Amino acid sequence: MKQDPSDRHTWARQVGGSRYTPWLLVVAAAICAVGCRSEPSEAEVQELPVVIEPQETAAVEPARPTYDDEGALLGGSDVIAGLRMPRGLRLEAEERRKHRYRTEVPIAKVLQYFGPRLFTGQVEKIGAQGAAYRYAVPRGVRGGQVKLDVVVRAMPDGGAQIEVVERVPPSKDPPSANELRRLYLQKQRYEQ
Repeated sequence: MKQDPSDRHTWARQVGGSRYTPWLLVVAAAICAVGCRSEPSEAEVQELPVVIEPQETAAVEPARPTYDDEGALLGGSDVIAGLRMPRGLRLEAEERRKHRYRTEVPIAKVLQYFGPRLFTGQVEKIGAQGAAYRYAVPRGVRGGQVKLDVVVRAMPDGGAQIEVVERVPPSKDPPSANELRRLYLQKQRYEQ
C-alpha cells in the first residue's frame, strides 16, 4: 500500500513538530540515558584496573668534557670542509659559505686548537691576541680541497669569536664571453 506523500509527516505536525521531531526525540533520549547515569558502585570501581603511565622525562645527557686530560680543546661534531670544529662553540650565524661561532673558551686555547690543524703560509695577527689563517687547508683532508679563511678574534668578555669562510676554487671551465653575455641578458629580462 502506497502512502500519500502529503500524509507522511502529518502525525508530527499534529503534535506541533516537524519531520525532524522523531530524530530529535531519539537524540534527546540518548543524551538523557548517558547523562542520567548514576555513579558507579564501589564494586565496579574496585574491579577496574589502575594503570599509571610513566611520565616521559627528557634524557639527561651527561656533559661532554671540553678539554682533554692535558687541558687541550677536544674536537666537536661540526665539520666544515674537513676541519673539525672544537667543542664548546655556539653557532651565531651561518650563510652560504660563511660560519660564525662564539665560545667562552679562552682565545689562547682556541688558537692552540686551530694552529696545528691548519696548513697555510699566511697567518696574520688580529688585534692583541687574535689570528687569521688565510687560504688554509685542514691537515689530513683527502680529495678535493676547499681553502678556508679561519679568523679567531678575542671578545671583551674573555671568550672568542671564530669565523670560517670557505673559499671555493674557481671553475676549471670558466664560461665564455658569449655565455656570460647570454646569462646577463637573461637576468635583465627577469628583473624587468
